[in-house]
This record gives sequence, C-alpha cells and structure tokens, in this order.
Amino acid sequence: IFLALGWYVRTQTRMYRSGIALTAIAALLIPIDFYTLYVNFNIPPEYAPSFWFVTSLVCLAAYVAITVLTQSGLFGYLVGTAAGGAVLSLIELGHQHIALAQDWDAGALAILSVGLMLFATASSRAQPNRWRVLTEPFRNLALIAIGAIMLLSFGARYLDRKTFDALHYSMTLSWWLGGFLFGWGAMHYRSRTLGILAALTLPIATFFAQAAIFDQTRVNP
Repeated sequence: IFLALGWYVRTQTRMYRSGIALTAIAALLIPIDFYTLYVNFNIPPEYAPSFWFVTSLVCLAAYVAITVLTQSGLFGYLVGTAAGGAVLSLIELGHQHIALAQDWDAGALAILSVGLMLFATASSRAQPNRWRVLTEPFRNLALIAIGAIMLLSFGARYLDRKTFDALHYSMTLSWWLGGFLFGWGAMHYRSRTLGILAALTLPIATFFAQAAIFDQTRVNP
C-alpha cells in the first residue's frame, strides 16, 4: 500500500518529497515484516542465519528496484546496508556449516566496502544511466563503514583478545583495505584529512601484519 501511495504521490502530484517519504516507509516495513514472521511463526533458532540471508536478499532486491525507479540517492544507503546484512548472514552460515570463525565479519565487511567503492567508480565513468544514482551513496557508505569497521575491530582485538587468531587477521585485512580506501578518497575528494588517515593507516596495518608473521614464525618482537 505504501509503495503504491508513494508512486502515486511522486508521479501524479507535485509533492515529490512526500512521495519519497511514503516510499521510504514501505522500504523500512520490508525487514519489519520479515521480523514479524520470524517471531510469530516459531522458526527454530538453527534456521535463523538462513532466514536472515533470505531477508537480506529480498531487501537488497527491493531497495535496488526502488532506488533505480525513484532515482533518489537516499535509498542507495539502504542498498549498501542490505548488502552488509547479506554478507554478515553468509558469515553466520559459514560458522554454522563449516566452522568459519565469526571474527571474519570485519574483514568481509571491509571487502564489501571496497566492492561498493569499485562499483561507484565504474558507474561514475559510464555514460549517463539509471545506475549512477548509486554512485555517491556507495562512496560515502564505503568510507564511513570502513572507518567504523577499523575502529571496532581494533577495539575488539586489543581490549578482548591476546592471541593471534581470526580476529587479528580480520582486523589486519580491514586496516589494509581501509588505508587504500582512504587514499582513494583523498585523491577523489582532494581531501587532506583522508590523505592523513591513509598515511597513518598503512604503517599501522603493516605493524599488525608484521606482528602476525612474528607470531607464526616464533620471532621475538
């Protein structure tokens, strides 16, 4: 109903922003509807990662369609968020079926951030098309997400762990990829701040990698 109302108000009246607001309500109701199904139909806990993955894919498809149809960059951020949900649910499925460490969440999201940036770069260089609306949201989301991922993984590693395990490797990967993303952002936006972040991040990532190598080879730091 909200999708239909949003389309009508957006295309048949002069209240474009009101139509976008109605469409946004429809977009947010999608995961709420799935959560309602999960809570009320007594789905066993072992199926939670699979249900989460299916929900993320449905949201991703719906948000991509809404973004392309409305040409509103607001929904581009929801596309990236749904993609992140799909990645996290895949890590949960891997943990459930092949004993993949859940600590790889940070590394997987960092790889997704790079993917968002690559897509944004490719779409900005293409001829004008309906996918270009995703360019700026993906750029912003990639830089914001990688910054949060780096800090959270660093805190989890050095406040909670003392061993060189999957969390350390995942953190190291996120810092390497973050350094390159900050460097790309510094060149694209002509940003001194992003340039300083890149210059600081890459040596720290090198230190993390070196520490892991020393641990594996029994070298005294």
